[in-house]
Amino acid sequence: MRKYTILHGIFEQKYIIDILKKQIIKTLDGSNTIFIPEFDETYHSRHGAIQESLHVFVSSGLKFKTELNDINVLEVGFGTGLNTLLTFIHSEETKKNIKYTSVEAYPLKWNFLSKLNYIDIIFNGKYFAVYEKIHKCLWESFSILSPNFMLENRI
Repeated sequence: MRKYTILHGIFEQKYIIDILKKQIIKTLDGSNTIFIPEFDETYHSRHGAIQESLHVFVSSGLKFKTELNDINVLEVGFGTGLNTLLTFIHSEETKKNIKYTSVEAYPLKWNFLSKLNYIDIIFNGKYFAVYEKIHKCLWESFSILSPNFMLENRI
């Protein structure tokens, strides 16, 4: 196990995310993101978490490859799971088959992530159960979230 020095002291790699202070902040599109003050870093753009994910993952990614019916997605940095959720919604709307693999070194806990406002903004809460399932899936295994969407979270 590697050890890191953060601020004051040495910590094992698996505990880094637990010791950092995490704040939920509102971005310019009204959606939340997570802010880490120690690094002055956010998980999503301050201009808009949902706006950024829709642009990068859906408009410039999934909608760009309209001729494909079977799509494999690799996301490095699962983070809040917003990209996964929006990709799931896209697969439901288009009936495209998506195998989504996400890698995350420091998974965040559901009790913290459940406070983000994505579900309220996207379809007025319609996908809360899916968003929760995305975060409660077993890591290092495949989870079938719908006939069109398979998720694998890896550490």
